[in-house]
Amino acid sequence: MAEVAEGEFHLTPSAQAILAYLEDRGGEPVTKSAIAADLDRSEKTVDRLMSKMREHGYIQVEERWTETGAQLANSYTVVSR
Repeated sequence: MAEVAEGEFHLTPSAQAILAYLEDRGGEPVTKSAIAADLDRSEKTVDRLMSKMREHGYIQVEERWTETGAQLANSYTVVSR
């Protein structure tokens, strides 16, 4: 994501690919490593872009946990803009 002005940015092709991927999954739980592998991107890139998209309201994250407190794959929802 290229920063344009304070609080404003444009989606890069990688960010657009992640959004399309998440939309296709329809909120189904998925790990960032699976997204990276499926889109042929590095996990670091996917993590960084998803953090930015969450921060700027492009996606919502539902964290998932087992009854014993272990984290499961999160569910990601693309927010209509």
